[in-house]
Amino acid sequence: MSKKFLHLDRSGLVEQDTVFERDFVNTHPAGPTDKLENDGIYDQISSDDYDYFKQFYPEGLTSHGKNYLYRYFELTKIAHNNQDGFLNSENIARLYIDEKAVPQIWLTEMIFELIRRREYSKQPSRFQSVFAAQNRDELDQWRNLSAVNAESGDIYSVSSVNSYKFDASLLNLGSFEGKYRGFGDMVKKSARDYWSEKTSDTPVYEVLLEPPVEVEEPVDST
Repeated sequence: MSKKFLHLDRSGLVEQDTVFERDFVNTHPAGPTDKLENDGIYDQISSDDYDYFKQFYPEGLTSHGKNYLYRYFELTKIAHNNQDGFLNSENIARLYIDEKAVPQIWLTEMIFELIRRREYSKQPSRFQSVFAAQNRDELDQWRNLSAVNAESGDIYSVSSVNSYKFDASLLNLGSFEGKYRGFGDMVKKSARDYWSEKTSDTPVYEVLLEPPVEVEEPVDST
């Protein structure tokens, strides 16, 4: 049975009766302030590159996945090479130690996906999910996180059969002590807590919805 949630559309492209699916369409899903040139097409991703992603995500990607894997394509190729269940932990660890060389938000996604693949494979990939909240209060808390930073957008009621609730406040590589003592410490403290559905002292909840996700009607805007 489908359950209802609230989804924040930062792209301005969602409409009533839209259905979120997984695919490999080469368009930019992020909001207006992050639009790339050429009508939001990722210039560095060609049709030949789709096979590269299909070997790791045969079911397709959602907007969130494309935003990270397509936008940072060259970095993505460094991280993905069929080791550790398709991600190379040594390469990611080096990027983690030298974090100034890469966007931290991208690095966070890679680390969390690495641990999900290794130890929590039954949990949904963030790259293949649609994000939502259970109610307006939780949506407002979520969108104000530094990892999200969604200043504006349209809010829609959406429905999905499969949903998974996690503490988004754990998506912060700098939120714990001993950051530079090693990659393993970070993994245990943050990613494992997230995927095992533990919560911090001040949780901020997000819901990962498994497509297809149906957009029912507009609710509000921020």
